[in-house]
Amino acid sequence: MANDLEICLSIIQFLDKLGPQTLGKIEISTITKADLIRKCLNLLIEQRLIEKTTNHNNQETYVNTDRGKRVLEFFHVKF
Repeated sequence: MANDLEICLSIIQFLDKLGPQTLGKIEISTITKADLIRKCLNLLIEQRLIEKTTNHNNQETYVNTDRGKRVLEFFHVKF
């Protein structure tokens, strides 16, 4: 089982690779329980590593910030 840091990094990596995504797509990509994903998303938002936005279909989506991209570089996350 991945720890919280690994899950948070995988979310940032997923968003960096594919752009803005809905909660459902993030849950599928990480194969992690929804409550843990929400916890990580809230932490990432609080730390300004990702932002919650609304897409053209009025769905909540999540997108990386420049700060989140720098975290990937710091941890040398490969794509």
